[in-house]
Amino acid sequence: MKAFRFAIFSFLSLLTSCSAGRVTNKIALEHNIRGADYLMKGDLDQAATRFELALEYAPDFPEALNNLGLVAMARGSLEEAEILFKKALRRNADLAQAQNNLGKVKLLKGDKKGAEARYRKALDINPGFTEARENLARLLLGQKRLTEAEKEFRKLVELAPKTSGPLLGLGVTLLVAGKTKQAETYLSKAVKIDPANAESNYNLGLARFRLGFYEQAVQSFEAALKVDPDFSEARHNLVQARRAAEYGTL
Repeated sequence: MKAFRFAIFSFLSLLTSCSAGRVTNKIALEHNIRGADYLMKGDLDQAATRFELALEYAPDFPEALNNLGLVAMARGSLEEAEILFKKALRRNADLAQAQNNLGKVKLLKGDKKGAEARYRKALDINPGFTEARENLARLLLGQKRLTEAEKEFRKLVELAPKTSGPLLGLGVTLLVAGKTKQAETYLSKAVKIDPANAESNYNLGLARFRLGFYEQAVQSFEAALKVDPDFSEARHNLVQARRAAEYGTL
C-alpha cells in the first residue's frame, strides 16, 4: 500500500487594500488594485507596471511593494522578491502578508527554520491569518513534527470550518501519527466539502483500508482516479484494495 500524499506548498499573499491611514493617494490605490487584477490573470509585465506606477504616486506604499515582490517571485527572482518584501516591512512592520511571503522565499531557498520564523511572525501580527497558519502547519507536517502540526491544523479547522484544506491537512497528520479512525473522520468531512479533490479521496482510501473498510477504500481510490487518471499511487492502491475486498484481506 503506497503511503499518503499531501502537497507541502506555501500560500502567497496578494494585497489589494492598504493599511489604515498609510496611503491616501487614490490614484496609487487604483494602480495597485489594477496591478493585482493583472497579477491574478498571470500578466506579470502589466502587473509590474501598475505596481511601479502606484509607487511613483506613493513611494512608501507597502502593499504595492509586497505585490511587486510577488511579481519578482513569479519571475523566479527570489533575491529581488526578498528585497521588496523587506522594504514593505520597513514601511509597515505589521504587514503580516509580507512576513508570510518572506517565509515562502526562505522555504524556496531551503531555509526551513527561517521560513518557520517568518510564518510565526505573521501569526504574531494576526493570529487569524489562515494562509500563514496553513503554511506553518504544512511545514511542520513535512518535518514530521506531528504534534505541532496537528495543533495548527486543528486551529485552522476552527478558523475555516467550511474549507476542505484544513480538514485534509489534519486528516493526513492524524493518518501519519497512526490515529487512523480520527483521520478517517476528518478526511470524510474534507471529501464532503470538496468531492473533486483527488488527494482527499486518496488519503481517505488509505484510512479506510487501514481500518479494514476495503470496499469503501475501493470507492475512495476510484474517486481519486476519476479526478486524476494519472494518479499512480491511487491506481496501485486500488488494485490492492480490490484484492482485499474480494478475499477479505491481502
